[in-house]
Amino acid sequence: MRRLLLRSCLIPGALALPLVLLLLLLPGEILGIFGADYVAGSRYLQIFALSQFLAVLSGAANTLLVMAGAARLLLQDLALGGLVALGLIALLGSWLGGTGFALAFAAGLGLQSLLALRHAFLLLREDQGLCAAPRS
Repeated sequence: MRRLLLRSCLIPGALALPLVLLLLLLPGEILGIFGADYVAGSRYLQIFALSQFLAVLSGAANTLLVMAGAARLLLQDLALGGLVALGLIALLGSWLGGTGFALAFAAGLGLQSLLALRHAFLLLREDQGLCAAPRS
């Protein structure tokens, strides 16, 4: 099961990597397709591309937690990610403007994704199996 979770992280990540690299390296050219005014959003596109790529790399961790009866862990991960995002919005939004909002969103999503992945792997530790998860 651990191997399946690892594959659910690596395969989508490998498939998304070329697109993410394209979005990171040529954001202005890609946004320019929609008009010259959109090129100004290049930095935001790069930030959102990285945060979504991190979410893709977390694979099926969210689904696994719910299916294993550990939805409470997922809820805690979502709540913590949301609270971090809100706190960073308050701090970075007024300081950096739109970039601060984008960074706050990316940090919250990234934290939630990494925590869910960590909990999924802890849930699947070979010495404990799926029964070790707290039931919600």
